[in-house]
Formats: sequence, structure tokens, C-alpha cells
Amino acid sequence: MENIYIRPATIEDAASVSQIQYEALKKFHAFYSGFLATHPRNILPITTKAAINNPKNIFLVAVDAATDEVVGFVRYAIVPEKQPEEENEAKGKEKEDAKSQLDRSQPEFANLFAPKEHVKKLWEEFSTRDDEMDACYEGVAKGQKHYYIKHLMISPTHQRRGIGAKLLSTVLAKSDAEHLPSFLTSSVEAHPLYTKLGFADFGPDFRIDNERWARRIMEVEEGLGVDENKRLKDPCIGLFEVENSQRTTSTQRTNLSRPSSTIRTMASDSDYMAFLDKANKQRDAGRDEAHTEESTQPSKQVRTETVESGVRVPEQLKKVDAYYMSETDEPFEPVALNWKGASSGEWPGNDEFASLIASGSKPDIETLSEKSFDPRSQYSDVIKAVRAAVAASDSKVNESDVEVKVYRVEVGHSRVEYWVIALDGAEGKIVGLRAKAIES
Repeated sequence: MENIYIRPATIEDAASVSQIQYEALKKFHAFYSGFLATHPRNILPITTKAAINNPKNIFLVAVDAATDEVVGFVRYAIVPEKQPEEENEAKGKEKEDAKSQLDRSQPEFANLFAPKEHVKKLWEEFSTRDDEMDACYEGVAKGQKHYYIKHLMISPTHQRRGIGAKLLSTVLAKSDAEHLPSFLTSSVEAHPLYTKLGFADFGPDFRIDNERWARRIMEVEEGLGVDENKRLKDPCIGLFEVENSQRTTSTQRTNLSRPSSTIRTMASDSDYMAFLDKANKQRDAGRDEAHTEESTQPSKQVRTETVESGVRVPEQLKKVDAYYMSETDEPFEPVALNWKGASSGEWPGNDEFASLIASGSKPDIETLSEKSFDPRSQYSDVIKAVRAAVAASDSKVNESDVEVKVYRVEVGHSRVEYWVIALDGAEGKIVGLRAKAIES
């Protein structure tokens, strides 16, 4: 990791923090602009400045020492213990706790988050998920004093460099030193990081089918003769939001969808680094043991080919910047292979697919449904890109109608590949994306 240091944020950092948040949530802006009267690009600068000015919030920023650029931030608050009478007074009133972005009762913010008038009822229906998540969080917090981590975001140009872990570890060291639990809401994208740092889920996942809601907005507007969001569904095809709540205590890190389990204690940054050092030694020892065992058995190594000579790779696949997360994080790479059956809508069987991608030793292959491969919609951008590649090849094909399949290919000891593919009937080929994974 580069020379990154952590410091408290100042009001001068508001513009940088706002821009990081805007870029990190970019894929959802078109969807929420269908609901809100004010576009997110105009909301975030105001809410960020107000949040930094609010003494209830604590902001830390990650700064690149070489350029003095703010490249990430974490926002949290220490929520005081609530007495029973305070909890009763809070019922029926707008919450002004750590989860609030700002005091929306202030005149200058009164209409900032207002929905467009013609979709107001639909927005109220959509927003019930927030109430359910709040109830779940409050039911576990039980009024005790705790840390609430509202945002952890890294600039897209600096992601996957350990900056998020460094920011979050700084907060956890403080909460552990005070023996206080910490709570946060986990997105699909951030879930692997939180798991690595000892978090576990509790309660259900809260899922939004953005494409379905986009269609409902369009239906309402069509009935009213409004064509403001005529093509809203296009950027929302295959788009999902999946979140759950997570908590920590001084002796465990737990989360909203699975039973809690004791993980570790962290009293300081030095304790955390010692924990990581120990974990790395255990991991390396395990790899050495696995290597010794493997060396006594025949090893089956398979080389696969993703792009056939002379076959055009769709531009939509070249632009994908996504990683498959396993014991190593590997990029998704374009796939373009000739397949005569594509013209008639015929999918290759496992043996046929093995012959397409490998020569010599044949790998073991199983076919997965889209849902079983990606139950949390973590790779929705990958699947969307594959669909877009097929639709771009044939103007008669609707992107949302493109079928996607996933082939899981075993290529060696603990080594697998995931091939997310679709049939390009117009050009008689298979297109998609492949990622490697380690599954020991």
C-alpha cells in the first residue's frame, strides 16, 4: 500500500469526501434520480458539509502523502446509552441519531430529499425497507452505548489497496479500547472486507430489485402521460442493492443474517497488526502443508483459453473492471469463442464446453444458475455487461431477455474458474467473462 496516513477530517475536506461518495455510488444515481426531485449530485455536497459540521459525527480521512489527496473516508458516531424514558420520547419523532444524514427539519434541507410529487406514494412504499432495517438495528442495539459506522468509502482509483481496512481498523481499535460494540450496515461490495476484519451477520438480508422498481416508476409515469424517465430501466437492468446490518462487541464481531460467533478481541492498532501477522503465518503454514500433501498425489493442471484467434471481443466486456473474491481476488477477463450452436440458441454441454476452452486434459465442469453463482447480487455489473455485449451485437435482442449461464471449471488443486457467458446468436459465438479463484 502507498504511503497513506489517517487524520481527522476538516470542513475543507467536504468537497473531496462528497466526490468520493458520489463516485462510489455512481451506478445507483440514475435510479434514485427517478424518485427524487433533486439529483444526488446536488444533494451530496450539501449533506456532506452539514454532516462534517455536526459535532455528533466523527470523520476520518485517508490521505495520499505523495499528493496530499483525500482518497477515502470513514464516518462514525458514538451513540450514548438511552434510558427507557428517552426511548419512549423518541417514538413517533424523526430520529436525530448517528444514522441521520442531517437534521432535515432545518428549512434549507426541508425539501432536499423530497420525492417527485407524482411518485410520492411509490417512494413511501419503497422506503419501508429503511424502517425495517432501523427496527432490526435498534432491536439489537437495545439502547446500549455503541459506535455506529455510517460510511466507509474509498475513491474508485484507490480501491483494493488496503485503505478501507486501515480506516476501519482505526475506528475498531477505539471501540475495542472502550469495550463498546460497533454497528454498521454492510453492502454486498464491502461484505468481504468486514468478514476479514471479524464481522459476522445477524438477521435477514435487505434486498432491492432496482430494475423492478424502475419499471414501476415508468408504469406510473406512463399512466400519467409523463415521459420524464422513459428509459430509466436501461441503466437499471440487472441492478440490485443488498444490505444487512452488522455489529461488534469487544469480544466478537457479528452481523444481521447468520448466527453470531466469537471471533477476536482488538484493543489497539498494535494488537490488530499482531493478529494479522499471526493469521498470515497460519495461512502460510497451511499452504505449505497443502503443498506437501499435493506433491504426493498426481496433480491435474488445466490451461484454458478465453479468446479464440480471430474472434472479436465486444467492447462492453473490455470495459469491465470487476474482481471475483475468494482466497485471492482475481479480475474478470473477456471471453469470446466460436460456437456454432449459438445461432440456434443451443448451449454447450459440460463436455462440449470443456473442449471449447481447453485442449489435452479435460477439466471437471458443473453448470450453475445465475442465482446460485451470485445470491447477493455482488456481481450484477458483470452479468449486466455480458447481457449488454449480446444486445449490442443484435438490435433485435432486448438486453433484459438475454440468458446468462455460469460454468464452474476445476483446473487444479483448489483452483477453479467461473465462466459467466451468454450466446451471441448473431455472430455464432459465446461471449462473457471469466475469473479465477482459489477454493482450498
